[in-house]
Amino acid sequence: MLKSLWYTIIKAVEVITPKHGEIRGWKDKNWADIVKVDKTLVEVSSTDYDALALPGGILNPDKLRTSEKL
Repeated sequence: MLKSLWYTIIKAVEVITPKHGEIRGWKDKNWADIVKVDKTLVEVSSTDYDALALPGGILNPDKLRTSEKL
């Protein structure tokens, strides 16, 4: 049951970034997998989602907070 729930959640994840294209992960002090961007920030609304995950400590949220485009 828990495993099937986890796979359902993973399928529901969308990668949203400031720009179209791809992003690259970081793991254990090395570059990791390349991931396709699903949508840009200007294409979505906060009312479209139930949760938000911002990886990267304080750098990513602070960068979004100070963006003049948003």
